[in-house]
Formats: sequence, structure tokens, C-alpha cells
Amino acid sequence: MAEYAIETRSLTKQFGKATAFTNVSLQVPTSSITCLLGPSDAGKSTLLHCLLQIARPSSGSGSILGLDIAAQSMEVRQKVGFAPENPTFDVTMTPYTAVHFATSFLYSGDALEEKIARALEMTGFKGQEKKPVRKLERPERARLAVAQAFAANQPVVLLDQPTRDLDPLDRDELMDLVQRFQRENNATVLYASNLVEDAPFADRLAYLIKGRLVMQTAKDEITKGAKDVFDQRRSIETSFKAQIEALKAV
Repeated sequence: MAEYAIETRSLTKQFGKATAFTNVSLQVPTSSITCLLGPSDAGKSTLLHCLLQIARPSSGSGSILGLDIAAQSMEVRQKVGFAPENPTFDVTMTPYTAVHFATSFLYSGDALEEKIARALEMTGFKGQEKKPVRKLERPERARLAVAQAFAANQPVVLLDQPTRDLDPLDRDELMDLVQRFQRENNATVLYASNLVEDAPFADRLAYLIKGRLVMQTAKDEITKGAKDVFDQRRSIETSFKAQIEALKAV
């Protein structure tokens, strides 16, 4: 098994004269959870889009599970579950049909039904499989987007701002689900967030600030000595702010 499930090498994305991110060389260890932490407009979503070729990098290269993200993009997509920043669902959908839609390209028959049932149970939709999506509250929609990303049990999952607009309790519950999925499936998870509060749920942290990857390290290197999750958040916030200030001086 390769040391890193996701790797980029000097990856850069420009939109005309604007640069979303530049020279990003990211390493995400296999069977781990990595938080891509950065302020709004740091380039986090664009980086995830480039990994899936939703957007094409301007230069550099990358691989997921040893597959080139450009030359083997279709193979990559079959290996990756993805939840976008702003998930949208057809108003006629239910949790069951939404997850079926996201999973049926890889499975069929009994195997498909088993995957759907497991994903819906894990994300709290057991007994609500036929509830109209239009009646779901924001936390439920966030969980449904994650259910779609989890359902096929793909070895890599990318989550773009999965806790956006959630209150603290709902955020923590959703991130607990992410940890449970990773643990039960030995998956590799990369999630983007602009909230320090989300960071302690990861094994590894990568700071993307103003389009630059300024740090990537094991979370324990930053939170060493922290007594609880609140101490961890304070340690990460101090480290993160220090990197922002360091960039201002450049």
C-alpha cells in the first residue's frame, strides 16, 4: 500500500490573471483524515475540484491511489466519493433516491440496496428514507450529502466544507460521522474547512492561505500537550493565525 493516497506536485490553478492557488504539493497519507484548513477564498474548493478534474489545473500534476488525476480522471472518479460545498438535490428526491442516484453507477441489485441502507443508517436516515428532500433542514441536507459521498464505500472521500452553516452541535455530530466512516472502512478522507473548530477531527492538518500551502503536518505536532478538544482548537488556532501573520510579512 502506498504511503500517500493523494499527492500533488507543484499544482497551480489560474483563472485568467487571477491565481486560485500556486505550487501546491500536498501529501495525504493513506487511511487517514486530513483537514485542508484555510480562510474563505484561499483556493480550497478549487483544489478539490482540480483533484477530480471538475476544474483543470493550469500546471503541475497529481495522483490519487497512484492514478494520474488528468490522464486517468475517469478511473479516479470511480475511486472517490465527493460531497460539494453547496449540495443541491432535486425537489422530488428522497434520501433513498438521492443516495441511489450517487451509488448506482458502481453497484446494482442486492449490493446496491445494501450500500444504500448502510449509508442511510449511518447518517441518521433510517426510518426517513422516503422523507421529501424539500422538507429536510440544513443539518439533514448536510448529512445527506455526506451519505452520498460515503455510500459506495470508495477508498477516498473528498468533502468540501461539509459543516458549512451548521451550529456547533450539528458540526461536531457530522464530523463524528466522518471519523466513524474512516475508521470502519479504513478510508482516506480529505475535507476542506475554514473553521478551526473542524480541525481536531483530523489526523493531519494542511494550511492553505492565500493560495499557498504554508504547512502540512500531523495534528499531534501542533496539539501536543492539549488536555481536550477545546485545548486542541486553541492550539490549532494559535498556529493557524501565526501562519497568516507570517504571510502578511512577506
